Amino acid sequence: MSFVHKLKQMLLPRYFHVLRQNIDHLVQNVDHLVKKAEEISFAAENQERIILELHRKIDRQQMEIETLRNQLAQSGHRLEETFWNTARSEGKLESLRAMWTAETMSKYEDISSSKLSRTVRGLRALMHTRRPVDKNFIRTGRAEDGGYVMLDDFDSCKIAYSFGIADDVSWDRYMAERGVDVYMYDHTIEGLPEENPRFHWQKTGITGLYDRNVPELRTLPQLLQDNGHTDKSGMILKMDVEGAEWGVFAHLPVGFLQRFDQILLELHDMNSLEKYQDIVASLKMLNETHQLVHVHGNNCAHYLMCNGLVMPGAMECTYIRREKYSFCEDDTFYPDELDVSNDLRWPDIMLGRWG
Repeated sequence: MSFVHKLKQMLLPRYFHVLRQNIDHLVQNVDHLVKKAEEISFAAENQERIILELHRKIDRQQMEIETLRNQLAQSGHRLEETFWNTARSEGKLESLRAMWTAETMSKYEDISSSKLSRTVRGLRALMHTRRPVDKNFIRTGRAEDGGYVMLDDFDSCKIAYSFGIADDVSWDRYMAERGVDVYMYDHTIEGLPEENPRFHWQKTGITGLYDRNVPELRTLPQLLQDNGHTDKSGMILKMDVEGAEWGVFAHLPVGFLQRFDQILLELHDMNSLEKYQDIVASLKMLNETHQLVHVHGNNCAHYLMCNGLVMPGAMECTYIRREKYSFCEDDTFYPDELDVSNDLRWPDIMLGRWG
């Protein structure tokens, strides 16, 4: 046996033994690394579950916070509504107290010469209603505040002017559906609640006298001129501008309102002694060209009663052009079947006969 062969027999077993030990060691290391990886993976999955659960908790808390915010907002709205309901109730009670006092005094004292009595009688004398012959009335707009009773005669009308929009375009929509282009003005809003091809809205208010320092307010003659309607006739005017109407009427040129066949007004401050002379002047101007044909008391405002005559603080009035229609006596008891309370929570104001 050669030396080399003997050397192989002696060294190879030892070599393989060492190699096997190294392999076993490597296998152990790999197993250890696999276990570590599994532990790390488990920890990561567990961490992900924890993070996911935290996100769910955060979402639930955010939903609870949003719910609380909504409840708080609703509580605030209910509180505000309760406040205004209370204020209205107190105002109505005060109005009833004043009305009861005046009516009771009139039974025991002659108050016909009092300022209050003269005011009520003076306004009523300028607001006698008459009925148009062979014409019917119709309710336009919604069945509460914002709707108006009108003469059902729109065939020749293609243009209407609407002042005071807020968030209600029910009347304007009705006119648009009848084929009327409605020129709408309100400087207190940022836009209309809905659009219509026949709506022509501007963020502009109305005034009696133009002031270049207040360009957002323009006069009725200016607006008609802006739209090229100065020579138009047979138009309709609707105005609910919270008392600004008296300044508008006070500065209109004589006969200017002849351009409008129908005029729908919410008249404010009717039982204000301070504005009495301005109101009288405006009513006389209206009576020169138009006839009052329908009245309705706005039950959102106070009203007075003296010697059996009722005068609401705010009134919805329908005027029509005298030259276009014939009239007869009016025996209507107001409110009539077309009228609806402005505030549906309260009964309507009994006006009686105004003819």
